[in-house]
Amino acid sequence: MPRKTKKEKRNDYIKDLKKELYDQILLQVPKGTKDRLKEVSASMDISVNEYINRLIKADLEQDHKPDDLHTMLRRWQVKDKYHPFIQSASHTPTTGYFIKLKKGYINDYSGSDEIIVDKTDTLKHIMQFTHPVRTPEEMCGLDSKTYEQLIRWQMPKSYIPLVESIEDHAIHLKDGRTLEFKSVSELRYLWKTI
Repeated sequence: MPRKTKKEKRNDYIKDLKKELYDQILLQVPKGTKDRLKEVSASMDISVNEYINRLIKADLEQDHKPDDLHTMLRRWQVKDKYHPFIQSASHTPTTGYFIKLKKGYINDYSGSDEIIVDKTDTLKHIMQFTHPVRTPEEMCGLDSKTYEQLIRWQMPKSYIPLVESIEDHAIHLKDGRTLEFKSVSELRYLWKTI
C-alpha cells in the first residue's frame, strides 16, 4: 500500500475533524437565491456558509414558544370580541384553521362548537355567526339564524317578539307591516317607528 503524502494526511485530518465538529445539511433554495446569498455575504465580507450559519444562529436564539391563543387569533385577524368565545385554536397545512368554541357557544355556519376552514378570510367571515347558545324562549319562536341576524342589525330585544320573518333588506312583522331598509343605519332609525 502506497504511503500517504503530507498533503493527503492533512486532508484526511481536516475531513475527520469536520465530521467530528459539524453536521452537514443539504439546503435547496429557489433559483436565483444562491446568487443573492453570494451578493449579500460578499458585501459583508464573509462566506455564504458563514452568512447562513449566522441567520440560523440568530433565529435559534429567539424564544420560539408557540403563540398564545390571543396572539394567534389576532394574526388570523379574528376580531377581539370573539376571543372570549374560543377555547382553543390550531392550524395545520393539511386540515387548515381549527377553532373549538367554549361550552355554551355555537357557530351557525358550522352548526356546532367547532369551526374548520382553509383560509383566514373564510374564518373571519364565519366567526360573525358565532354566539352564545340561545334558549327557545329568548328566540321567541324564531330560528337561530334569523334571531342572530336581528342581533347583528342591533334590533332592541323587546321588539324581537314582533318579528315574523326577515329578508336581506326587509323585516316582516307579525302585525303585517314590513320594514324595508337599504342600510343598517336606516334600519336603526326605523326601530323608532315600531
